[in-house]
Amino acid sequence: MFCEIWQNRNRLSDVQHIFSYLKVYLRRKLLKEKVNSIFFESEIEAEEHLSEHSYEYQLIQFEVNEEKRKIIEKALAHLTHAQKEILTMKYFNDFNYSQIANLLQITPRTAYNHVFDAISKLRKLLK
Repeated sequence: MFCEIWQNRNRLSDVQHIFSYLKVYLRRKLLKEKVNSIFFESEIEAEEHLSEHSYEYQLIQFEVNEEKRKIIEKALAHLTHAQKEILTMKYFNDFNYSQIANLLQITPRTAYNHVFDAISKLRKLLK
């Protein structure tokens, strides 16, 4: 980031608030990279759809995915009901910790702790 700014320093105007400038620059750079990666991923997916895989390859992929699904289901079975519920809200419903806390009538820190504990337990089980 700093190298890019240095290389383009001749085209830049004087900056009054350096910290704000750097935050905006970084935000725009990340957004640009995300858009580029989404475009690149969609190109790869399009190429994958155009090429056909053999029946054996598809069967192997299906079996591998089934094995992974079963392993994940076993790991999820070790979580408490509250941990499963909060993980669902956080990662499938895209709720933030404040929203989860309001819905479950707990503090945001408690919601965060539940998510952290659940993820730690899953990591341990899936190693």
